[in-house]
Amino acid sequence: MANYDHLPVYKAAYDLLQCIYREMGHVPRDVKFTLVETLKNELMEMIVLIYKANATTDKCRHIEAARELTVSTKVRLRLMRERLAEVEGRCKDAKTPPPPHELERMLSVANSYCGYLRQFRAHRLAERLFGKSPLKRFFRIEGDHRKMVPKKRSGCRILSLAREERAKRDLRLLRQADCVQGG
Repeated sequence: MANYDHLPVYKAAYDLLQCIYREMGHVPRDVKFTLVETLKNELMEMIVLIYKANATTDKCRHIEAARELTVSTKVRLRLMRERLAEVEGRCKDAKTPPPPHELERMLSVANSYCGYLRQFRAHRLAERLFGKSPLKRFFRIEGDHRKMVPKKRSGCRILSLAREERAKRDLRLLRQADCVQGG
């Protein structure tokens, strides 16, 4: 398990929180005490959820809660940006300006959450179906942790063929489950 402050999701959320603290000191009071304050609280809660997801075995619950916060944070960021543009007189009509770099960061955080959630759902499904992860059962990780090598077979050839067939079936079921849940 990696330390939570080295995770890319944590870094992106923390950078966004620093950006909010750094750049929002000069905003009008009505925006500062409504939108900015809520944004700060949501981002702090999101960072705590990232820590909890990293520390527990049931990661899906915390990741889903963080994804829900990501949606509301994106909406608040967009609303705050439009409100500030109206106040400063840069944008007189209700059209939205092009997405700022804060929204792009939030999109990257949301995409990271989706990837982590898909990975943990596939593992949970595999453990439910087969008792333990089929990848751990039939493969060993070698070298740079990206190259998966089949374990050496022992015993008679019929038994090893059955293992190979089960491994192929397990991987096929995982891919199907990923397609169904990933959308």
